[in-house]
Amino acid sequence: MDYSINIAPLLQSLGLTHVIVCPGSRSAPLTIAFARTAGITCKVVFDERSAGYIALGIAAHLQKPVAVITTSGTAAINLYPAVAEAYFQQIPLLIITADRPPEWIGQREGQSVYQDRLYGFHAKNYYSLPVDKIHSDAKYATARMAQDAYNEAYSLPYGPVHINVPLREPLYPQHTDSMVYDKSIIISKKHSPTLNVSDTTWKYIEKIVSQNTKIVILAGQQVPDDSLNIALVPFLKNITIIGEPLSNIQSEGIINSCFQALFAHAGEELKPDILITIGANMVSKAIKQYFTKYKPAHHLHIGIESRFIDPMQTITQYIPMKPSIFFVNLIKNININPDIRYYEAWHNIYSSITKTKYQYLDNHASDAELIYFYHIINALPERVALHLSNSLPIRYLNYVSKLHISYYCNRGTSGIDGCTSTAVGYTWANTALTNILITGDMAFLYDKNALWHNDIPDNLKIIVFNNHSGGIFHTLPGPKQLPENSTYFAGHQPYGAQHIAAHYGIGYTLVQKLDEFQITISAFLQKNGCHILEIETDAQLNAQYLSDFEKHLQLS
Repeated sequence: MDYSINIAPLLQSLGLTHVIVCPGSRSAPLTIAFARTAGITCKVVFDERSAGYIALGIAAHLQKPVAVITTSGTAAINLYPAVAEAYFQQIPLLIITADRPPEWIGQREGQSVYQDRLYGFHAKNYYSLPVDKIHSDAKYATARMAQDAYNEAYSLPYGPVHINVPLREPLYPQHTDSMVYDKSIIISKKHSPTLNVSDTTWKYIEKIVSQNTKIVILAGQQVPDDSLNIALVPFLKNITIIGEPLSNIQSEGIINSCFQALFAHAGEELKPDILITIGANMVSKAIKQYFTKYKPAHHLHIGIESRFIDPMQTITQYIPMKPSIFFVNLIKNININPDIRYYEAWHNIYSSITKTKYQYLDNHASDAELIYFYHIINALPERVALHLSNSLPIRYLNYVSKLHISYYCNRGTSGIDGCTSTAVGYTWANTALTNILITGDMAFLYDKNALWHNDIPDNLKIIVFNNHSGGIFHTLPGPKQLPENSTYFAGHQPYGAQHIAAHYGIGYTLVQKLDEFQITISAFLQKNGCHILEIETDAQLNAQYLSDFEKHLQLS
């Protein structure tokens, strides 16, 4: 008996509910074991790169481990981009790769590569299951390593863990064979540690707060957290809170857009004494550049990280704690008397920029993508999940967003390669809400295999901005000045989404002018089933409008 099949019911008993299966021969025993395990939902995805991102999307919603199974060889390598994204976004994944026995690696056997520690530093850990099954210790080791892998993926900070499974032939059971799991395996569940701030740390915080009154809370990307939104309420009226839309802070009174103009106006006089950061990556360079240039005297980072991360080179205290718990204890334990004039200075600037922003967008009609984006956001109902691809769509969100919408984007590595797949996976797990993906043509075409399976979700709607190029390169000061830009950086592609929609049997609508858009967007949002809305735009017009818009904000 191959003890590796025991990992299926074992992982299910620990809490695994979703598995993405990529078809293959070497992985057949694993596929059959998981498919026959009650309580596990298995979905088949043919493209391994897409499968990895789909698993990531499911795990991002569930905030618990999701497994993806591949055969050996390059199939396992194709998971690498999603593994890296999961690592930097701290999303729990179990990567289960079948392999040939070790003595046949490097011996010109088909579908074999060096899979030991394949994902390097991008996996939290790596486990290779025993290849020989003669001794009972192999059964114990297999069970122990599988449990360790699950527990490690699900321990803070979350992340991907790789299980490599060498398998000998025969790989397929007879059709009359039943699969019998070993019920003697002991299940050991691990509980997350309780992380509290020490009395010494609270005394330090109390001291600096009593001596410094200019305070800024800065939030990067994080999953929606109602407890955090509630914990921040007492700070909204007297402490400046700056958070990009991806921070998912859903509170009136935060500064959440137009950061380039905001920090162009801010200057050194608004440098905080105390900067408190939460969350992960930020899209805006202006945020990082400002606090790198004007370093606060004290910078507290609140979160649970796998290593010390300090992109602005300013952290003076790293506090390993959930932000919601920290802010509840901060207001409870420390008397805070922030400088209200400092708070008002930030908000006076932001209020002026916000007023100018809406005046410009309302009075300067154009067929530019930012205007379309503005109308899309206004048309969205509350309580939808909005997914953004990288490059320009996620940057548009930093200009225009609204509350009571959940925002998601692959900002762990910020690539375009798996944006649609991640949205598909998230939508599979998030069946109660409508999911909207706003993507660019390059990201959409690059990841079209996200739709190559038998389970296109009905509650996913896709909006494609098609400017027939990598539009962001028309906005960046470096490449846009060069004669090589259109060929080697922005590129040009003549394709649209219509044939892809037809190929996968998905509804399709094309818009080319703003004046036909208002009726179209309303009808699009009300359509049943998955639907693609393609908005064809001009890359040069988009870049010029965005440049004029930003200049106007900075002059306000």
